[in-house]
Amino acid sequence: MKIQALVCLAVITCGLPSLPLSAYAFPQTAVRTIVFPVGRSVGLISFVHQNEDGQFIEDADFCQARGLVRVPAARLVALKVNFNGAEDLSFLDKLGPDDLALIDFNNEGRGFEISDRDFVHLGHLTGLQGLNLDDSEAGPQALRAVGKLSKLVMLGLATTLIKDDDLVELEGLKKLRFLQLNYNHLSDAGLAHLQGLLELRRFEARRCGLTGAGMKNLINARHLETLLLSDNKIGDFGLTVLPPLPELTYIDIGGTASGDRTLISLSRDLKLGTIMASYGHYSRTGLSAVAKLPNLSQLSIEGYPIAATDVAALRGALKLKSVILTIEPPAVAAAQKLLPGISLVLKDARKERKQQFIEVLK
Repeated sequence: MKIQALVCLAVITCGLPSLPLSAYAFPQTAVRTIVFPVGRSVGLISFVHQNEDGQFIEDADFCQARGLVRVPAARLVALKVNFNGAEDLSFLDKLGPDDLALIDFNNEGRGFEISDRDFVHLGHLTGLQGLNLDDSEAGPQALRAVGKLSKLVMLGLATTLIKDDDLVELEGLKKLRFLQLNYNHLSDAGLAHLQGLLELRRFEARRCGLTGAGMKNLINARHLETLLLSDNKIGDFGLTVLPPLPELTYIDIGGTASGDRTLISLSRDLKLGTIMASYGHYSRTGLSAVAKLPNLSQLSIEGYPIAATDVAALRGALKLKSVILTIEPPAVAAAQKLLPGISLVLKDARKERKQQFIEVLK
């Protein structure tokens, strides 16, 4: 019923001239007005809320971002920028600092070819709590504008043009809980600028050129709940420099050359429920360590074949429901017998070796 009422308000108000509040739905609800270009829609307005790790969850689409848009004063308002908006970001200059809680330039994962210099229009929107610049040409000028947005809780910078030195602009964003840096040309030097982000709950840095030495820069992120570091050169010692992460529930270290020492380090993080650790070299030693985690429910160790006798070390995992692993065909029956009641996704080691050979040829 609430969503229907919001849609009704959208139909009456979006893009129309100013009218007395009594002319609209929700006459007893305080409203505010956001000014967008009259002749074109620059995107879609929706209402959102935030979860604890800083992600925005959409509650309901509201209307097109065109003309005068009246919204309930207490709601968090998001703008999904469309092609018209992306072509000319000067419309942002007419927005008030607190008009929007979130701006999303991601275009449903396709991104826009917005040049770095165009993002300077963001600098005065100091009330923004979320900003998604994924798949754009954001670089040093964009980051200088972003650095002024001290209320940001969520920031998406995946697949952009940012470099290590640009990340210095993030040092003042002390409220950040969700930071996404996937698929950028970075290094451990860039990660050093994140040491002061003490409120991080979710950190994503897949395939960013990081090594094990850079992990020390996360030493202060004691509230991390989700950590995605796949396809970096972290090695088997990288995570050993981190202290126990008491809130960590999900980690992806696939393709990081991890091994038993990594699993032993993770065994200290008692809330861990999911470990994605494909293409590592593991034995009974490491698997015995993570089997003691009281909340472990999903484990992925596919990639390199593992012996059935090593798999047996997981029998003590009390809540384990799913294991993805690569095993030699003759050992399949033994693995299934050793772990009754656990869903096993078994990858054929022969096919894995063939695929790895094909990848090398490429």
